[in-house]
Amino acid sequence: MSDFTLSARPALGGFRHDAAGVSVSEVTGFSLVSLAVPLGGEGALAAALRDGLGLALPEAGSSTVSRDGRHRLLWTAPDQTMLLSLPGFDAPVSETGSAIGGAAYLTDQSDAWAALRLSGERIGEVLERMAPVDTAPASFGPGRIARTVIEHMGVILVRDENGDILMLCARSSARSFLHAVMTTVEYLAAP
Repeated sequence: MSDFTLSARPALGGFRHDAAGVSVSEVTGFSLVSLAVPLGGEGALAAALRDGLGLALPEAGSSTVSRDGRHRLLWTAPDQTMLLSLPGFDAPVSETGSAIGGAAYLTDQSDAWAALRLSGERIGEVLERMAPVDTAPASFGPGRIARTVIEHMGVILVRDENGDILMLCARSSARSFLHAVMTTVEYLAAP
C-alpha cells in the first residue's frame, strides 16, 4: 500500500483580488457536466430536465437556472449544453444521470475547467478591453452566455442574476488566463 494521498486543489489556489472597482475571485467546488442530445432526443431531454432538475433547455446564447438555484444549464453549441452545479453535487454524472435518465450522453468536465468571477462597478471596462463580444448589460443581461476567445484562449462568459460575470476557461491555461485578466485590472488601477 502506498503512503501517498491525493487531495484536490483549486486551479488557482483560491485566488481573490480587489482593485479599481473590480473583484476577481476563483470559483471552486462547482461541477460541470456536458450533456449531448441523442439524435431526435431534444423533446425527451427537455422533459427529463424539467421533471428531474427543474430546468428548461436554454436557447442559443443563454442559460437557465433551476428552481432551487443549485444548477445552471449553459447552451454551448447546437444539441449540446453544460450543467453547472453548486458544491454538494458530489457525483455529477451519476446524479445527473439519475435525475434525467438516459435522455442525454453525459461527460464530467469538472476538473477540465477553471472559473473566475468578476464583480464590481467596473467589470464592463475589463470586459470591453478583453472580449471581442458585446457584454454591455443592455445586450448581455442576466442569463446570457457567450463562447469567445480572450488572449488566444477559449472562454465561456456567463452573466448571472447579480450582474457578475462568470468566466470559464480550460484548467490547463488557467494561470495564463488569470494573468490576462489581472493585467487588464491593473491597467484600470494605474493612475
